[in-house]
Amino acid sequence: RLGAGVYDLAVCDEPLEPVNPAFRAEPLFPDWHVFVAAPGHALAGAAHLELTDLLEHEWICLGPFCRSRVHLNQLCEAAGVKMPGHIVETTDIELTMGELLSARYLSFMPRQLIHRELAAGVLRELPVSRPPPPTWKTLMLSRKGEPLSPALQAFVEILRSAATSTLPAPPVLQEGVHPQTVRE
Repeated sequence: RLGAGVYDLAVCDEPLEPVNPAFRAEPLFPDWHVFVAAPGHALAGAAHLELTDLLEHEWICLGPFCRSRVHLNQLCEAAGVKMPGHIVETTDIELTMGELLSARYLSFMPRQLIHRELAAGVLRELPVSRPPPPTWKTLMLSRKGEPLSPALQAFVEILRSAATSTLPAPPVLQEGVHPQTVRE
């Protein structure tokens, strides 16, 4: 729809294929997936977890065709384990958050999507040993050669400012080291 002129600007995850050369792509911030649970979940206070420790618990995940599910599949495959057996899949972020907060479920979610909940202690990142997480960028796309309206230019500046001032940077990890164990 951006290419057809229906929209003047799109904010989206970096696609797996190259960006259309007719678009101007500006990276806003990096993202990566984390394992999370509500503080009341049985695993929320664990000091160290292996992927196998999570498999018998109930999950709620974004999916089935989104990046979260693809990365979880890849992580399980690389570890030689089957996907969790009890997964509720949804494309509704509000439903996912509501169910996560019930403390019944675990999830594997984009870190930047839930950074406020993690900072507030409403969700906890689980210390799971795993390879360093793959990262991707959230992009701002517009059509090349077409100026943005003054209102849209102001909105773009707000996006740039928010992206550089409030979001955490991705972890630089060695395989099997959880971000909470890394010392600055």
